[in-house]
Amino acid sequence: MAPFARAWAHVVTFLALVARGDEGRDGRVAQLHAACAAADWERAMPLAASLATDGHAAWQADAFGASRDLYRAVLHGACGCNSTLACAPLGRREQLQVHANLASSLMLLARAPSAPARARAALLDESTYHWSVPRTLAPADESLRYFHALVKADAELARALADALPLAAAAAADGREARVRPIERVNATDLPRARFLARYALAKEPVVLTGLFDGVGARPLPDVAEIVHACADRKVRLRRSGTGTEPSGSVWAGLESAVETVTLGELYAELEHGGTADGWQLFDWALPRFCPKGASLSSVRSWLPEHLTGGEGGSANLLSSMPVEAEGGGECALGGGWPSLFVQPAGTRCGAHVDGYGTHFWQLVLTGKKQWRVARAQDAPFFEAVPPRLRTLRVASLFALDYAAHPQLRLLELRETELRAGEILFVPAGCPHQVLNGAAGARGGLVSALSANFVDGSNAREAERELWFGAELGRRADVACAHAHVRSERDAAEADVAHGVAADIAALPHGSGRCAAADAPDGDGPANVPVGRAAASALGAPRAQPAASAFTVSK
Repeated sequence: MAPFARAWAHVVTFLALVARGDEGRDGRVAQLHAACAAADWERAMPLAASLATDGHAAWQADAFGASRDLYRAVLHGACGCNSTLACAPLGRREQLQVHANLASSLMLLARAPSAPARARAALLDESTYHWSVPRTLAPADESLRYFHALVKADAELARALADALPLAAAAAADGREARVRPIERVNATDLPRARFLARYALAKEPVVLTGLFDGVGARPLPDVAEIVHACADRKVRLRRSGTGTEPSGSVWAGLESAVETVTLGELYAELEHGGTADGWQLFDWALPRFCPKGASLSSVRSWLPEHLTGGEGGSANLLSSMPVEAEGGGECALGGGWPSLFVQPAGTRCGAHVDGYGTHFWQLVLTGKKQWRVARAQDAPFFEAVPPRLRTLRVASLFALDYAAHPQLRLLELRETELRAGEILFVPAGCPHQVLNGAAGARGGLVSALSANFVDGSNAREAERELWFGAELGRRADVACAHAHVRSERDAAEADVAHGVAADIAALPHGSGRCAAADAPDGDGPANVPVGRAAASALGAPRAQPAASAFTVSK
């Protein structure tokens, strides 16, 4: 590589860690700038390296605009670029290196917690441009394609947040706060799958399904005691939430992991007798992978309604056909993670988060109660995601909205419910949510649930995109396998959904083209989304891609 390209790799990568406003670093920033402008690489490279050694505590000042100016000046002065950064003296490989390093540095700057929303959007927009140059120079490079797509998507999130802030200021002036409405509750035996798809899955509305485990001829509720007994000796790693006010961007869903493991039987015994386990909880434990016998006892397909298995026998759930791997996983082990088990003390919680890979999910409460709040998928940018994507969120709580720190939360439309034993909650792909375990104010005692993520024709396109992001980000073979599977089955799954929804519309009485719940007073049901629009979407008409999703597939 030419001397310029080698020096630039040092300069741009490490300048992202240097506080531009700190001129007291022995004048090294100014010296580095001058050395690069003079193409004096023998002097520039050791200066860049020395700045890197003490740059990890940098970017405490919001000098984002000044930093971008510095990068441009260094690049322009070093290679004689014009204002469009068309660096004629550089060869193709050197141009690729220059722009890729500059794009990477701008990505790092955008991740700074103190970056204002508008500055973060500008940084990511500029990073998108600089990724587009090597993408043009090397169109077959999959890594460049990934970074360009990733930063472009993150820029859209940042721009949506920045655009919301003036509206939030107006809402504050008017005294308006987030609107909270109850999640609709529907007897599952009265809700055909096609109508479920049109009214909830395609419309991205949560719903509580009731009536499955009560009444004449009802199926028995899975027994958590039997499941625990089958897995009692299995070692589990517990998680615990912070105070609920800490930024959840530090750890996913605001949950820290325990260093030591305990057996499932030990945890269950303490909670069954009213203990608190010091706030530790079993969260989203994959039964098929870690305790196949417990998974067989849960017998999901024997009691779960076809709305959530993706059609009769689960045939339309694109993740159900993924291989189930025992402990240690395997190349296609992603499909073996569900159902997952939750065993938690009342009074615990998780932080606000989004489930991963563009998946829908359901949760069935086995014992106790859970308090849920769910935000709209379109409002995901308001939760101040830490790039990349929505893996972690800076907004910690949906139950104690901090308008001072996050004024855009005034614009939220939240759904809430208390989910009781024998009830199932469906949460659509991309929706931020938070859960408090137990009745309001309760502390100690057992709360347990089963849950699963799934993909069918209503979210296959979204899942395909997010699985691709996830596979590239983590270089995970299991996610790549799931992406390939969903991609191959997507068209058939969408056709299945379209056929079912169209048939349901045809069976409706004349003039009933809207969801019945749309006529609920004051919008107590789902949003007024015409069934016909949902069907047109499923049939292949262009539909808006959701703003975001995350990567870790959990609640």
